[in-house]
Amino acid sequence: MLIRIVPIALAVSVAIGVLAELAFTRSRTFTITSALTDAETATITIVGTVTPHGQNNYILEDKTGKIELQTCPSWYRRILLDHNEKVAVTGAIIKNNKPPEGTLYSLAVFKIERQGKPEIVLRRKPGKPPWVSSAYIPR
Repeated sequence: MLIRIVPIALAVSVAIGVLAELAFTRSRTFTITSALTDAETATITIVGTVTPHGQNNYILEDKTGKIELQTCPSWYRRILLDHNEKVAVTGAIIKNNKPPEGTLYSLAVFKIERQGKPEIVLRRKPGKPPWVSSAYIPR
């Protein structure tokens, strides 16, 4: 009897995990301005072009405004995007008391999709980023 229950329990556990992952990572595409007023979910996607703004920092711009992209520390992973490269960025709006001049707010980046290039995945869901719990933190 136990031999029959274990595979079923395992399948149910996997299904619950997949559904939870989809629920946390589901996003709609917004403009930079509409994300502030219309976003009902924690995870959003914005399409625009990027401009470098320091190491691993970028400004994303669309026809409605600009937003700072907060990716990850450069010791964790180097993010290399071309100037004026068109990307779709998925992430969560975060409070930034001092966003770069001309930007409306900041976006904690989860994923960057690029045309004709591999996507960059930094995290799969909201919450603590993986580099916070990394065993290696340079001094």
